[in-house]
Amino acid sequence: MIFSLVACETAPKPYKRKAAPPVRLLESKTLTAKKTVATPPKKRFIQEGVASWYGPNFHKKKTANGETYDMYGMTAAHNTIPFDIYVKVTNLENWKSTVVRINDRGPFAKNRIIDLTHTAASKLSMLKNGTAAVRIEALGFKKEMNGKQVFIAPSSYSIKGTYTLQVGSFKTRGSAESLAKSIEPDFSNVHITDVEVGGEKYYRVLAGSYKTKEDAESDKERLIKAGYTGAHLLTE
Repeated sequence: MIFSLVACETAPKPYKRKAAPPVRLLESKTLTAKKTVATPPKKRFIQEGVASWYGPNFHKKKTANGETYDMYGMTAAHNTIPFDIYVKVTNLENWKSTVVRINDRGPFAKNRIIDLTHTAASKLSMLKNGTAAVRIEALGFKKEMNGKQVFIAPSSYSIKGTYTLQVGSFKTRGSAESLAKSIEPDFSNVHITDVEVGGEKYYRVLAGSYKTKEDAESDKERLIKAGYTGAHLLTE
């Protein structure tokens, strides 16, 4: 076994977000006489985008998995990651990280990928701004093995259920019906559902019913090209 120590150089000119701390990497090689076939690693879930947080207006209300929302807990809402999966969330603006459990669906706001509790947002120092650029890394389900807490990756990070696309959200049903009528000729299963957010009712215009995330993503791109830039993936 031969080991060599490699030190990563600091980039001479940082990007808009702060550079990650210097890392020391240990590189190794194994010399063998026989050819070996490497076992492919399990598929990982990594996503980058904007995080937000939700608090008093939702505190003690039901989450999508039936639990009671606790703004002081360490949970989060995501639209596609299965319930009870733990994820590591890293603030790409200050490189602070925290781990939360998925127990709710959302966010429903445009261009956001995860909603955190007040406490989780505080750990990432994003309460003041309300949002932050983050990286999500799925860890898996938490299990106890031999007296220790470990994370077990699922066979897939795709939820079991039906995918749909949210095209728009309105406070009046009339506006929702107008949008639904305009996209019905080009998209299947256009329908309207209502949801209560912070004590107010919103009417969501949904389109499509898909078995796979890939099929839903294809139609999402069609909607965006048609001018509906707020279209994003949901589950039903």
